[in-house]
Amino acid sequence: MTGGRLAIHKRISAKGSRTSPLPNHSQDRVYKEFVVFVSLLILAISVVVFSGYLYAEGLITQIQYEAYASAAFSFIFPLLVFTYMIRKKGGARQVIRSLGLGREKLTLRNIALGVTLFIAIFAVEIGMGAFEAITNISLPTNIVAIYTGFPLWFFIFTFTIAPFNEEILFRGFLVPRIGIVFSALAFAIMHLSYLSIAELIGAFLYGLFAGYIFKRSGSLYSTVLAHALINALAITSLFLL
Repeated sequence: MTGGRLAIHKRISAKGSRTSPLPNHSQDRVYKEFVVFVSLLILAISVVVFSGYLYAEGLITQIQYEAYASAAFSFIFPLLVFTYMIRKKGGARQVIRSLGLGREKLTLRNIALGVTLFIAIFAVEIGMGAFEAITNISLPTNIVAIYTGFPLWFFIFTFTIAPFNEEILFRGFLVPRIGIVFSALAFAIMHLSYLSIAELIGAFLYGLFAGYIFKRSGSLYSTVLAHALINALAITSLFLL
């Protein structure tokens, strides 16, 4: 363990030496944060695997397995990002700011952008409905079939925590590295599990709009808010249908 710790310290120092070397106490803090996030990442992966084992043994239902595994898998996104970036940015606080989650980014303007994004996506949904009505081309969604019977805590999770988890990866991390279009494509691919053309198109368009807003504003709060509102609307429709 000591050798591994020294190796991590050396790598952190090597990265930091390009600008200004971190003092020893800062290196210790970064190392501890790195260990915490690696541990949490291993825990999240373990939950996914263990829930699969419980389902295979008939100890939990398919719905329980999908709920547990989906929630745990969602946490893998930000944990991967933080584990990767902590050593490069010099600590969790710097990572948070670089992802657009600093306090200075939580402004009324950025909140308004989030609401605007939500309205834009809602307009797209209406447009897709009009397209179906005019052309008689069906764009079915499988949300109702997939999530029927899921526990209440999972629905609360989808519009409170999941938006942060997904936006950290797909907008905060991927947009600056692979661009708006490819990050939107990655986001759409993640939604292939819905087996729905409507969901695929909606996810891709949302990824484009959200990526653009994030790149212009530098704030992840806008896209997190829009994502949360969209998920909340989808959940509300589940209970009303």
